[in-house]
Amino acid sequence: MVGKGLCIDCHSGPNFSDWKFRNSAVRQAGENIGAEDVGRMGGVASVKGDEFNCASKWSDQADKASCAVAMLEVRDTELGAFRTPTLRECGTTGPYMHTA
Repeated sequence: MVGKGLCIDCHSGPNFSDWKFRNSAVRQAGENIGAEDVGRMGGVASVKGDEFNCASKWSDQADKASCAVAMLEVRDTELGAFRTPTLRECGTTGPYMHTA
């Protein structure tokens, strides 16, 4: 449980992360106020649009339909979602969330 944020639900295991994508609804801060960060949605679109991914004409993969990139989908639920970061070494790194 660990506090009202229920931290242990996402930050658990040996790496203190479940490696899932989640939208924590944290707003941009600092010089990024007002900027939209689309998170995983933008990353999926970028990978799928890359001409050198495993589903492209340049790939050596024989069955392009079974390529992991070909199976990725852009979902509205992934707008603003980010992978749960590990908490390892968090005392010596930073900044965190959208404050960078």
